[in-house]
Amino acid sequence: MIRPAFSQPTRSADAQASRGASFRPLQFHLLSFEGPDRYASAGGIATRVSGLATAFANAGFDTHLWFVGDPELPAYERRGQLRLHRWCQWISRYHPGGVYDGEEGKRQDYQLKKRL
Repeated sequence: MIRPAFSQPTRSADAQASRGASFRPLQFHLLSFEGPDRYASAGGIATRVSGLATAFANAGFDTHLWFVGDPELPAYERRGQLRLHRWCQWISRYHPGGVYDGEEGKRQDYQLKKRL
């Protein structure tokens, strides 16, 4: 389990939050072409990013994994503290061969998302 010492909320932070002080818990947003879906898994990157996202979520952090997702699965899925965001699904429908099928169009669409 990953437990960075600098990012765990402390009692004093919890006490500040209860007194009305602004306190925002740490969130992780991971952007990856590959992800946990069978469609989005082409190699070791999918395994590593999925494991990292799960480790952050299991450590209690609000974690978001954005990846090129299976067009047949929901665009958004929540698994406890882990939130899966499947991007480029409309393009993936036209490219059933997997995450890298139609890669250039997906890359451009994904790049646009990062600017929003």
